[in-house]
Amino acid sequence: AYNAGPGALRRWFPPRDMEPDVWMENIPFNETRGYLQRILMHVAVYEHQETGKPVQPARWLPRIAAGG
Repeated sequence: AYNAGPGALRRWFPPRDMEPDVWMENIPFNETRGYLQRILMHVAVYEHQETGKPVQPARWLPRIAAGG
């Protein structure tokens, strides 16, 4: 919403439930999409550093619900 305006996020919700990685790739703003990808990458790196175990992003990335 920061770059695209307060109503943009609502327009990005898919018409049917969708996996978060697919949804993320369809965000229509390069800067917003890249920012989200970098945040999630850092979350995964820090989780791995903290636990020493392989990261399972599905634990903290639920499916994106249709229509928000």
